[in-house]
Amino acid sequence: MGENARVSFYRPQKLKHLGQQISEDPRFNKCMAKHFYGYFHQIQRTDILDQDIAEFAAVLDDTHSAKAMLKAILMSPRYKQAYSVDAETGEELHGHKKLRSVEIARLYTSLTGFKWESTHTSAPEEPYPFGPFDVVRQPLGGYTTLGGATDAYSVPQPSHTTNATNLAFWHRFAEAAAGYAVATDLDTAATATLFTEVDAGEYSEEKIRNQLVVFYDRFFGEVLVAEHAEIDAAYELFEAIHTRTLDVSYTWKVVLTALLQDFRLTHY
Repeated sequence: MGENARVSFYRPQKLKHLGQQISEDPRFNKCMAKHFYGYFHQIQRTDILDQDIAEFAAVLDDTHSAKAMLKAILMSPRYKQAYSVDAETGEELHGHKKLRSVEIARLYTSLTGFKWESTHTSAPEEPYPFGPFDVVRQPLGGYTTLGGATDAYSVPQPSHTTNATNLAFWHRFAEAAAGYAVATDLDTAATATLFTEVDAGEYSEEKIRNQLVVFYDRFFGEVLVAEHAEIDAAYELFEAIHTRTLDVSYTWKVVLTALLQDFRLTHY
């Protein structure tokens, strides 16, 4: 009987039997809770204590619903807590979380319309995609791992902390997205979706400030007045670059590149 049970467990006759056996294993709920908790809290599963996920494993055990468990994790006070005045508690918190590279890609596409693509031109018989490919979503170009993601080959664990390679990735991505937005949207008049207050020949301080207000609303969800200190700082940057280059398009590219790398966009 024991041998038969062992064979049945490891060699289920049908897929539904395997699913049933997995769900009946008491370790399953805890394992699933650790995977979900670690992903959304951006911590390694080996650093998660059983008491951290006990209530979420219990939700899965009661409801048999991954959606219900995910909701419990995202609605928990610990997930929403950004900081603590208590040093010991603050050390254990992962309050500010870094956007993953694919999330940044979706964000930049939404804000600027830019999609970062390249072309692989090696011989077709090589075991890599031949032709155009998404630089961020495919590991071929190397930017996937620079952004902190895994490549399913040599980097098995993601990076959840900001480091020099992450910053290089964000800077290059932001620069490319800003350049695309300026080239396709700045001088398109009525069809503009981002540069709605100015055009390529616009030098008026009032309109430039109004355009910066649009950026802050669109990028950060902050509705500011044109005389706000944040707008003052952004306008000073615009003035400094434009005074040096006398190139409105290049100046807007620099300003956009800076805004797209803002901590409020790359972290949450």
